[in-house]
Amino acid sequence: MNSWITKFLSNDEYKQKQLLAFIAEGAIIQLVGSFLIFALHLYYGIDILFMFAMPVIFLFYVFGRYLLSGIEYTDLFTEEDYKKKRNRFFFIELPGYTITLFVLQLILIQDRPLIDIIGVTITSNTLLIVVRLVSLRRSYKKNRNL
Repeated sequence: MNSWITKFLSNDEYKQKQLLAFIAEGAIIQLVGSFLIFALHLYYGIDILFMFAMPVIFLFYVFGRYLLSGIEYTDLFTEEDYKKKRNRFFFIELPGYTITLFVLQLILIQDRPLIDIIGVTITSNTLLIVVRLVSLRRSYKKNRNL
């Protein structure tokens, strides 16, 4: 398929197809949600600023579907592959992310207390760990059953 959006997607045809389906589903949800918010605005006077939540809902939906689909890691077939990826994440990627995030916060946000910077770093690390482990586990389970 030749589309400008495929330039941003994986070269794997199956992943492209799945992700485009997720994006289409998210777009329909965003459209229906926008109409619903507009109708609520007209009939009940709800603030139209709720419309700005729709792109966030779209992004969460597409990201969540991608994460839970198990298509991120296509090369996990054995327990050993799973452990290698998990260890690579914990011992190489996560420390690099943590250090980069911490240093960037120190440089860019100079008027914040150190406890705030540490809190943001710990929170984002926790979210990253949960997302990565869920994705790894789902991919492993899906590929193992193929």
